[in-house]
Amino acid sequence: VVLTNERVFGNGLNQTAMDTIIANMPIGLLLTVDHCSASDNYIKKLRDMDIDVLVTDHHHLKDNTPPKHANVFINPQQETDDRYKCISGCATGFALMRELIKDHPNEYMYMDMMLELVGISTIGDMMDMSNEINRAITISGMSALNKSKLGKAFRGAMKYPNEIMSRDISFTLVPMINSCSRIASSSIGYTALLPAKLIPRNIHSVVNYNNMDNMIKTSNIGTHNNLGEHQSEEAEIEHIMSDIEELKNLNTQRKKKQNEMMV
Repeated sequence: VVLTNERVFGNGLNQTAMDTIIANMPIGLLLTVDHCSASDNYIKKLRDMDIDVLVTDHHHLKDNTPPKHANVFINPQQETDDRYKCISGCATGFALMRELIKDHPNEYMYMDMMLELVGISTIGDMMDMSNEINRAITISGMSALNKSKLGKAFRGAMKYPNEIMSRDISFTLVPMINSCSRIASSSIGYTALLPAKLIPRNIHSVVNYNNMDNMIKTSNIGTHNNLGEHQSEEAEIEHIMSDIEELKNLNTQRKKKQNEMMV
């Protein structure tokens, strides 16, 4: 799995992202989630290298034309039923996974595991809740989340005594996950959501990065967010580490002032 950092690679599939994927992971199949409807030129380059490309996306098509070089292209914008045109990119990927696990002995177990993530994505991506499909996905996803280890782990990390509600997803859980990519790497949030990696340390890492992100927003540091998409990854990391050091100093100063007030 490759998670592209938009500040380093830019949006979607481009030359930088493609070179990185190929260099680090020799592959015969690339499956995209939530992008590449308008990346046919790069898809062609991959096909010329004998790499098959399966695109799942929910964004509008450029000139209403699907990428002709993709082996498989799944996008609800092609549906004649308008209800499906409002689903998220994650829900589009979920539709593919449903077909792949159909008739599997553990089909329903896997469905529940995926539904909670699709529910989070539908809320987090602010999809149209007047749409009956999005409402059904959200209700089913929230139900699955509150019964799962993931829901229990996040309730513990956020100190929620009751069930997680949709507002908790919108204003707490999703911002926490997003903060990881702003402060360090989106892989931290991704890892925390994996069932096999679902341990308190990973969940608390997400919480800690969110706290750090909030501190940056209320201070004069965090300038790495304005570096631009062409900034090198090394420079990105250097700025992040610099920000973390400044945060540590800021915490030290605050604790010192608190101690002085107590004397």
